[in-house]
Formats: sequence, C-alpha cells, structure tokens
Amino acid sequence: MKCFNHRELDAIAVCKHCAKAVCSQCLADTGEGVACRGLCENKVRKNLDQQNELFRSTKVSYYTLAVFLALFGFGFLGFASPGGRYEPGLTPFLGVIGALFLGCAVRIFRIAKRMGQVR
Repeated sequence: MKCFNHRELDAIAVCKHCAKAVCSQCLADTGEGVACRGLCENKVRKNLDQQNELFRSTKVSYYTLAVFLALFGFGFLGFASPGGRYEPGLTPFLGVIGALFLGCAVRIFRIAKRMGQVR
C-alpha cells in the first residue's frame, strides 16, 4: 500500500481519523494511535481529550449513584427494623427492597472502581 500523499512511498500506518494510508513523513503519533500530520492530528488529539473527560465524568457518576443507592438501601432497612410504626407485613418487603438497593450499590461501586483501574 502506498502513502495517500506520497504515491512513491510505502505506507506504514493508517490515520485514525480519515483512514488514509500514511508514510513516515506524513505520520504523527498521538499517543493513542496514528494520524496524518496537521488537521487530522489535531482532531484526533481533541477527540482523545473529550473521551478522557467523558470517561472521568462517567466514573464520578457511578460513584455518586453507588452512594445514592446505598442511602436508599439503608433507609429501607431502617424502615424494616423491628418495632417500627409500619404494618408488620411490610417489614420483610422493606427489608428485601433495602437489601436489593445495597446489593446494587455494591455492584455499581465495584464497576466504578474497575473504571478507575483502566486509565
């Protein structure tokens, strides 16, 4: 395969943005892939920055969701505690709901923790 810009040179990579074959003269390493020097290089770097920011904000959202679910879980377990002012028939139901919320909180927290290990 030949370089898109230099037809006499062999291509050594494919641009991550425009998918054109590039030679060593046209190549720019972005750290996360290769791009054409200039416009494509800037677009790929900008896209990588946006992806990293989105990844960070998603991780924070998962931790926030885990805390929210845990609070609801403890709240339901508190309502399910013996001696409450609620109908005795509701106690097991509220306990199960509380346990489900806590289980979901633990699962979401583990996912967020693994996201922190990825990058």
